[in-house]
Amino acid sequence: MLVNEGQDESVESRQIKTSRKNTGKDAVLDQIRGLRSHFEEFWSAGLCPERVVVEAQQYYKGGPNAGDLLNLALVAGGAIAECVRWWPTTTVMVPLPAEWKGQIPKAIHHARIMGRLGLSAEYSIHEFDAIGMALWARDQIIVASPRSPSR
Repeated sequence: MLVNEGQDESVESRQIKTSRKNTGKDAVLDQIRGLRSHFEEFWSAGLCPERVVVEAQQYYKGGPNAGDLLNLALVAGGAIAECVRWWPTTTVMVPLPAEWKGQIPKAIHHARIMGRLGLSAEYSIHEFDAIGMALWARDQIIVASPRSPSR
């Protein structure tokens, strides 16, 4: 998730499509190569995000297979490494799910995003999560901004 501040504030979310025939390490490498390709496109266009948000992975009892979670963590690490490579001055945020969305169930959280931005339900669960993380990052910018003195 790439977030730019200022008047031209924009949010860019890209879903990396990989070959279904690849699994495990091969799928991880495909996804990291896909990220590199997208980052290179942005860099070649002269774009430099202010912030990049990559969700930290956390194991929940009864959640996904630990091996799948480890593979996802490898992809997240690759995303961070590629970001730092292309944009060394960009702020990289790596929040845990509970940090950026709290304990709110996905359906309620996604409905709030739709209401806040006037979106329809045409996005995937992962895209809504990415949008939610971008909104969280933007809200962190607003909270961290110095306030002007009261008059």
